[in-house]
Amino acid sequence: KPGAAPLPTLHSSKFAPVPEPTIRTGVVAMTAAVLDLMKK
Repeated sequence: KPGAAPLPTLHSSKFAPVPEPTIRTGVVAMTAAVLDLMKK
């Protein structure tokens, strides 16, 4: 957004995602991938 503070890059020591939604998203994605692989 114009005027907003720039976001830190992924490999910056200042990059700190919010843990709960980040972990939840990872768990949902991994679960979907494993369930898809188990169907094959």
